Amino acid sequence: MSGFTQGTVVIEASRTSGAKMQARIASEHGKRVFLLRLLVAAQPWAAKMLEEGRAAVVDELTDVLQELAGAEQVRRAGEQRQQLAPAIL
Repeated sequence: MSGFTQGTVVIEASRTSGAKMQARIASEHGKRVFLLRLLVAAQPWAAKMLEEGRAAVVDELTDVLQELAGAEQVRRAGEQRQQLAPAIL
């Protein structure tokens, strides 16, 4: 699912959870990864992602919304992809 999103927000995830895997895959897809501050404090894997620059720490929804592209930016990017698609084929 991370390939379809602008970013992934992880609120709670143990070291063996699917949410941790989702965060890793989102990062590999070049998507933004947002980790709740309490998660970073509690889980070494989350702190490591933050230290490596593969994630950002957030405290509330507005922190995430400030980082994401607005609807107009998403629409323009979609149009650009549509214009490039015939050239690739």
